[in-house]
Amino acid sequence: MNSYIDDAIRDFLSTFMTIGGVVDFSFFERSRAIVDLRVSEYLEHKEIARETIHNHTNKVTTFDKCTEQKETICNTVKGDDSISSLSGIKISTEEFLGPYFDTNQMKPLIKGSTMLNHYFYFDQEENENNIIDIDTVIQNFKKEYLKVDNGFTYAFLEPPYGLYGLSPYEKGKLFLETLTILFSNINELVIYKWNTDFSPYFDPGREWWGCYFFTVYNPEKDIYIGITASQTD
Repeated sequence: MNSYIDDAIRDFLSTFMTIGGVVDFSFFERSRAIVDLRVSEYLEHKEIARETIHNHTNKVTTFDKCTEQKETICNTVKGDDSISSLSGIKISTEEFLGPYFDTNQMKPLIKGSTMLNHYFYFDQEENENNIIDIDTVIQNFKKEYLKVDNGFTYAFLEPPYGLYGLSPYEKGKLFLETLTILFSNINELVIYKWNTDFSPYFDPGREWWGCYFFTVYNPEKDIYIGITASQTD
C-alpha cells in the first residue's frame, strides 16, 4: 500500500490539528496488486485496517509512507499478534456518520455555545424553539441500527476538550467541507467498522469518550481512508 495525499487533504489535516481535533487519519492509494488478485471487498478493507492501526499505534503520520505491499494479503502486522483478532462489519453511511448528523437535511447537530446543554442544527439560532432533543434522536437511531455508537460526526466535532476557537456555525461548516474533501460523494462510500478490543491504542476511549475505527473507500478518488479515535480527559 502506498500513502496518498493531495493539497486539499493536506490543508484539512493542518487545520484539524490546529483546532484540537483528535481523530487520526491515514490515506492510501488503492493497490493494483490487490485488485489484480481479485481480493474480496472485506479483505481489501481488512488490509487497510491493519495498515491504519499499524500507522496510528506507532505514531506514523499520514505524510509518511506505509509499509510495502506484503507477499500475502492481510497477514499479521509484525510484532503485534493481537491484531489477528481484527474483525469488521460493513455499515451504511448513516451508521458511520451516527446520530449527530441528519442525513435528510445533510446537517450536523452541534452543542450550543450559549445554551451549552442543548443541541441545534449548526446553522440555526440558539433558542428554545430550535432545540433538538438529542436523547430522542439517539434513541430512535438505536432502534434502526442495533450496533451503534456515537459515530464519526461526534468523534470529529466533540473531542474531550472541544474544538478551539470555532463557533457552532464554523464547526458545522468545517465538518460539511471535510465530508466533501475526504469522501467526495458520501452516498457512494463503502464503509467498514472494526472492533477496538485488540490494541492499547483504544484504551483511553474506553473510560468514557468512546473508541472509533473505520475504513472508508472513496470510489471517486479511488482511495481508502483509515479512521481511528480514542481519547479521554
